[in-house]
Amino acid sequence: MAKCSVEILRMETTRTIDGRNRANVWIGKRAGVNIGAPADSGAPIYIPVGSGNAAIVGMHIAGFLAAPFDETWFHAVGDIEAQLGVTVAF
Repeated sequence: MAKCSVEILRMETTRTIDGRNRANVWIGKRAGVNIGAPADSGAPIYIPVGSGNAAIVGMHIAGFLAAPFDETWFHAVGDIEAQLGVTVAF
């Protein structure tokens, strides 16, 4: 079952993940709720929009250092599009 309503906490212009500096990493959380698990990289990050709809805002790249696995680090859709030279269709 998908978990929505990730609270976007902040954006870090540089964050070191697995020994590599990554640009424009967003930090999101849903306090006390397991929103994923290790090896979930590539999963969509989305927020509720209106009544019963959702909008994808990014792609999970890391996080979940320890239980309850309620934090995600992700790249925003616009950054992914710019890096890959593609357009994400909704």
